[in-house]
Amino acid sequence: MSKKLTMIFNFLMLTIGLVQLVLGPILDFVMRDFALDKAQAGLVSMTYMLGNVPGMLLSNRKLSLKGIRLSSFLLALALGLMAGAPEVWFFLIGLFFAGMAAGYLFTGMAALSTSFLPQEHKAATLSRLYAWLGIGVVLGPLYSSLWQQQGLWRPIPASYAIASLALGIFLAGEESPAPAQQAESSFASSLGFWLICLGIFFYVGAESITSVWVVKFLLDEFQISWSNFVLGGLWLNITLGRFILAKAHFPSLPTLVFLALWSTLCSFLAAFGSATVSVLSFLALGFGFSGIYSLLIDRGAALAGERAIGILGTAGVLGAASGSALAGFVAQSLDFPWGIALAGFNTLGVVLAVLGSEKLSRVERGENI
Repeated sequence: MSKKLTMIFNFLMLTIGLVQLVLGPILDFVMRDFALDKAQAGLVSMTYMLGNVPGMLLSNRKLSLKGIRLSSFLLALALGLMAGAPEVWFFLIGLFFAGMAAGYLFTGMAALSTSFLPQEHKAATLSRLYAWLGIGVVLGPLYSSLWQQQGLWRPIPASYAIASLALGIFLAGEESPAPAQQAESSFASSLGFWLICLGIFFYVGAESITSVWVVKFLLDEFQISWSNFVLGGLWLNITLGRFILAKAHFPSLPTLVFLALWSTLCSFLAAFGSATVSVLSFLALGFGFSGIYSLLIDRGAALAGERAIGILGTAGVLGAASGSALAGFVAQSLDFPWGIALAGFNTLGVVLAVLGSEKLSRVERGENI
């Protein structure tokens, strides 16, 4: 893949990271302008994830560089509609199609970036690509705050729209990388693949639980008013960890199991430790989270081909949608620390799913176990 196409993909992934958190910082302004109550705002927050699902599934069926370019234009159009929305329904339509375009881009770029690589280089490439997503997630709230201080929110999605439009234009004339070996998508008959999907469901659920609830947890339990910086630090460590893993070449399975177990330990310490232990554990959790997603995607694609990344991504979206909601229910029904600890149970589920997938895959290949 050309250096120019690689950089465009990196900046598109950064843009998706910005868009992924576009709603959170501006939610109060959106509720004010459209006269929404908290229940209605909760439904608004689900719209982006609902859009992710058809976008990811479409990338599984119709993947091409032309599709990447059209999705970048669709993302720009959808964000522009959000920025200019006179009523909440226009905002929701824009948010849904922004999610759809971002879903296609997220899984489609991962599939195209790795389709021409030998297996041993795919995990590093994915880690590097997803690190750019982390940069966007870290920068998004900081950029949003510049406009929020002026009492404005519409320039935020508008500027992301301009970035997406420009990147789509830069894609003109680029050629899609030719796959070195076209793998068949055999996920329907592979139990090992579906266990990897379950692992991604668990992991993204854990990531969602932590990202959504860390600020509220530290504020309620320890009265830490600067808890938003802990969230920023967690995602900064996720990003740094992904760049490190992109350079290093550790064995895939042991690294994945270690990172998931490390995340489990950090989640439990963050939930039940003192204020200092909790903050440090949340920060350390970022390094555990850093490589799990890319390694799971790599293992799933090895079993069913790069075009199955859309299915894997959809499993993650479902995990995100259910994870944070279940954590809120557990926190309300039992105690807040148990809601946070649910992330640790999820990452423990990742370990079981991965080991189970490895065992089943060997059986399916007729290997001795």
